[in-house]
Amino acid sequence: MIARMSVKLSRRLRTALVVVLILAALYAAFRYTLHRMVEARLDEIRQQGYPVTPEELFRLYPDVPKDQNAWEVYWEAYSSYSESDQKALTNLPYSGFRNLPHPTQPVPVETKTVIAQYLDKNSKSLELYHRGGLIEKCAYPCFHGGYIDLAPTWCVPPGERLLRLEAVAQAEATNGEAATGTIQDSLRLANSLAHVPCSEIRWIAMVNLGFSVETLEYILSRTTLADAQLSQLARTLHEADDPKGLTFALVGSQCLTVGWIADPEEKPRAPADYLVEATGVREILFLCYVHKLKPFVEASRPIAAKEVKKQPRLGPVSRRLLAYTRECVVEDLHATAQLRAALIAVAIERHHLIGGSLPDSLDALVPKFLAAVPTDPFDGQPLRYKKLTKGYVVYSVGEDGKDDGGDEKKDITFTVER
Repeated sequence: MIARMSVKLSRRLRTALVVVLILAALYAAFRYTLHRMVEARLDEIRQQGYPVTPEELFRLYPDVPKDQNAWEVYWEAYSSYSESDQKALTNLPYSGFRNLPHPTQPVPVETKTVIAQYLDKNSKSLELYHRGGLIEKCAYPCFHGGYIDLAPTWCVPPGERLLRLEAVAQAEATNGEAATGTIQDSLRLANSLAHVPCSEIRWIAMVNLGFSVETLEYILSRTTLADAQLSQLARTLHEADDPKGLTFALVGSQCLTVGWIADPEEKPRAPADYLVEATGVREILFLCYVHKLKPFVEASRPIAAKEVKKQPRLGPVSRRLLAYTRECVVEDLHATAQLRAALIAVAIERHHLIGGSLPDSLDALVPKFLAAVPTDPFDGQPLRYKKLTKGYVVYSVGEDGKDDGGDEKKDITFTVER
């Protein structure tokens, strides 16, 4: 009896051992296959000429000495910045709930007063933001190991607000030369973020570039600039239109994800953390992320909205991993359309200043004022132009791809009316 039970127990142990060995072999095969899939995907990215690790990425981002880095001055300006009380902020354009009046309408006295007080309170900070705009190079210390730190970028939004409001005040005083210099510093400040290889930071840059362009639209409707000032604006706008910037930002976010896979910021602490590590969840999420990101990277060379629209719908996991990617791409397209429309408007202003009339078509601006008519990033066609009763509008068809004749509510417009 005992011998029989011993035999049965021995068989069960052998069976259990075989099962454990089979499961261990399957697990090892699973982890090896998963590892090979990750390595194959990384090799594919390398063959496309892109970095795949944070270390490779950071080598492409310039390391600027402190005494030549505009960020050092921008951060000092931010340190000197003084926020207004909530009531004053609510009354500030670009800051609260009140927009500026139409360019053909006067700015209310109370709005002028609030702006003047806000600028006076931050005169030292403003002076430093202007000084930073004179420095050619700018690098943000956002990278620590394989991770991104957004804190160094906090200096940009307050500076943008200050510079834009100062430009508005200068335009109200018909000081075109000062307004030109200020809006150029605003464009440079926003553009200083556009080259940071991270899609979230790129999104902040493009939003602020769009705001700067809207301010320029306001200035051109309020005052007449000299040809030298318009030429300076044209150069600054041209520099800000970087079609490779979006690709670099998306690839940068991809590299940071690789760093997260290789060296997670939070080491396993709880049993669930160890389970995540053991089951290869990070690697699976990475493969899913890269698979979904690839079409966006391809569509950004050059930027083409119609290609972005073709991308497959995102599932729950993909939406989590690509929380801001689609929004970043669309915002990039929107700001790019604004920049190019502004560049055309500056060329139209130069044509009008020299010839005394508006051009009949944008072709009349080539090659004297434009090398070529910039294309609409939303459909790949030349941007549109239409004369108005008291001015003109340059516009993009926008995300819906429909030409609505320069309707401000449906198209992306740059309108100058006097």
